[in-house]
Amino acid sequence: MWITTNNQIISSPRGITINEIQHPQTVFQYWSKEELAAIGVKPYHPAYPPVGERVTSSSTEERDGEIYEVLTTEAVPPAPDTRSYSEKRASEYPSLSELNVALWEKVVEGRSESADALEAKRQEVKAKYPKPVATPEPEPEPEATPEPEATPEPEPEVVATPEVTQES
Repeated sequence: MWITTNNQIISSPRGITINEIQHPQTVFQYWSKEELAAIGVKPYHPAYPPVGERVTSSSTEERDGEIYEVLTTEAVPPAPDTRSYSEKRASEYPSLSELNVALWEKVVEGRSESADALEAKRQEVKAKYPKPVATPEPEPEPEATPEPEATPEPEPEVVATPEVTQES
């Protein structure tokens, strides 16, 4: 890979025109580093950021007639884990196969070591990813209903009854 004085990167040998002079692709195979430098072309060594890092700045430096890219990088923060607590638990719980073997050993063979170890692991996972506590919704206050106005009780109706007399 090469770079020109105007920062044009040449990734593979090809014919190029520099200062209105056409040069065949063979110049990259047969010319020395010094001959290429005389027309403004130098070997170029790009840099690549390490995995898990991003480039914050880049520059170039020349060493022994070759151009090297120099990167300044920083760690890329991990993406937030958006899985639910149950998905996180499921990814770390013992497998069903492990649980079956431990159950067999405990019930059939009378050996509880595997079952006890798996239960301890399950409890660790539960502690690491606790079940979210549901916050109860506040109960709405009952709407105030206006007190009905006190209405006077109707007076009992007086009905005149005829007098009854007894005759002997």
